Amino acid sequence: MAPYMTKMKQDIKTKWQMPKGLETRRVVTVFSIMRNGKIANVEITEGSGNAEVDKSALAALEAASLDPLPKGAPPSVDIKYIFDWKTRQGN
Repeated sequence: MAPYMTKMKQDIKTKWQMPKGLETRRVVTVFSIMRNGKIANVEITEGSGNAEVDKSALAALEAASLDPLPKGAPPSVDIKYIFDWKTRQGN
């Protein structure tokens, strides 16, 4: 499952388009990956405090195209995924 999870994280990360002009933000989500690779039961468990950032995280999950779960996997896998945007502060 480790290679699958690595690719899943990369697939979601490439779909996340953080709104411009914002500082550090974090969104914690939970969802299920179904056997066919579809994402279902998406919830934000810890919002960023900014509706646009939260929407961008949900849009990334909706847009992500995941591979089917590996052979031998259960019918679905529950995932906790953290969207973490960090900006560097100037000195």
